[in-house]
Amino acid sequence: MAADDLFTLAAHHRRAWATTPSPFSRDVVAITGTSGKSTTRRLLAALLRAATGAEILENRGDQTSARDLARCLLALRPSTAACVLEVSARRRGDLARLASMIAPDFGALTLVDIAHSDALGSIDHIEHEKGDLLRNSRTASVNADDPRSLRQQMTAPRAGVTWGFSPSADYRVMFRASRGLAGSTVSIARPRDVPLTLDAPVFGEAGARAVAAAVALAEQALGSPLDLRVAQKAMAYIGEETARFFPRRLADGTVLLADAADATPTSMRSAIEIARELADHESRRLIVVAGAMSALGRASLGAHTAVGVACARVEADAVLVCGREASPIGIATLAHGIPTHFARDRYLAGNALIDLVRPGDFVLLAGGHDAPMKFLGDVVARAGRGAAARAA
Repeated sequence: MAADDLFTLAAHHRRAWATTPSPFSRDVVAITGTSGKSTTRRLLAALLRAATGAEILENRGDQTSARDLARCLLALRPSTAACVLEVSARRRGDLARLASMIAPDFGALTLVDIAHSDALGSIDHIEHEKGDLLRNSRTASVNADDPRSLRQQMTAPRAGVTWGFSPSADYRVMFRASRGLAGSTVSIARPRDVPLTLDAPVFGEAGARAVAAAVALAEQALGSPLDLRVAQKAMAYIGEETARFFPRRLADGTVLLADAADATPTSMRSAIEIARELADHESRRLIVVAGAMSALGRASLGAHTAVGVACARVEADAVLVCGREASPIGIATLAHGIPTHFARDRYLAGNALIDLVRPGDFVLLAGGHDAPMKFLGDVVARAGRGAAARAA
């Protein structure tokens, strides 16, 4: 089927589904942003499932192309209560076009920052592109901690809820405490009920913000406050799933955390801060394996240097830089006195890791592309099982 035909068919099916008699409101929630989309989408879908007891359709973080989203919409059934979609832009105009197919009842913007700038342009162009989703949604909800997101909400037809740590947020993170590798305890002030305190499988401030976003969007879609028992049940269900950004404890006590998929400067800095917090929680050495972020254009040098500065700020015990493009990260860590190792490819990086990592270390794989980082993750996992053969 031609792409345009699939697009048209999906748009028609989505609108037909919305008019099918149902005890549920049949909402479509579309979430975009430079980072935080996947976590927010997973948490929101779990909350809606627990609250409605019905089928909630969602896509995955690697299913954000026009074809993927069209196929997801075509999977809507009479038994589906709601649809939660993670939406990304690779070129200018993507989000306006996708929104015309999705027709979001609720559009959500998690963050505006540099990513894919070789195709999208400057930060201002990226902001406008993200805002296109809000302008094509019935109601627009945003991160109150991000001035660019708030500015784009003002251009939307109708403003919805906001979330974050800001005192002005409708759903405000009042408190966050680390529970180590189990996640965090997060307390959220709500406009229509008492604060909600949850044990959630998330980490750091970014994770707490995603919980606030999910609660805000869920209550907005449901039209009523979430019950504590229902919300905690949803968090427990998420915790049983295999998440992309979740630490693995290996047989020798080493902990491995991988955050390589579609890495951005914001997500890498956040991952480094989270890794330091988790390593400190159990008095572990922190080893950061950093790869190059792609598609940053002219912003590449500054963005990679900032990641190196972030490693230095948390005082990483050692940094391994994989790939020539990522070298500014290592140059910055060396300048700050952090023990730094360079490897031009995954095989040399794998051999360096075998020599560098000790049992009980906390190893963060940040940035780079999925394939090299998966390879390096496998190297660490094999070493953690006592199979420390050379990588090449």
